[in-house]
Amino acid sequence: PSGRMHLGNLMCCLLAWLSAKSKGGQVLLRIEDLDAVRCPRVYADAIQDDLAWLGLAADGPTPTVYQSERSGIYQQYYDMVLPLLKNGGIILADNTLWDGKVIMENPHHTDTQTIAIKAFNDFIANDDRVEKIILPLRDGLTLIRKK
Repeated sequence: PSGRMHLGNLMCCLLAWLSAKSKGGQVLLRIEDLDAVRCPRVYADAIQDDLAWLGLAADGPTPTVYQSERSGIYQQYYDMVLPLLKNGGIILADNTLWDGKVIMENPHHTDTQTIAIKAFNDFIANDDRVEKIILPLRDGLTLIRKK
């Protein structure tokens, strides 16, 4: 996050929280913090505090996942989280359009973030275990629903 929680953050969290809880599930939280200059950890901490205050705190079996600590292994996270979801469960993947960079056929080899997001998108597109759609909101939001 590059600032305090906004309505878009709250809407996504609320939808995921309601979906998980309506099916007896747990809420897992992943923080997108890849731009360290614009996204200091203090903003992520504030958002977690805000969510807890609103009664929407994550309660999953794993601690909060910070994307900057696991860059380049999106598919491994996906494979870790998908079995935890019940059928009908939803994963929201943010920044999947990455400022349109993922459309480039051959991103520069030093642009590891674009390469990793492109590979993740391709993986999701070919995963028959889920239904998926990319919404062109800001940098892209992919809704992934387990069949």
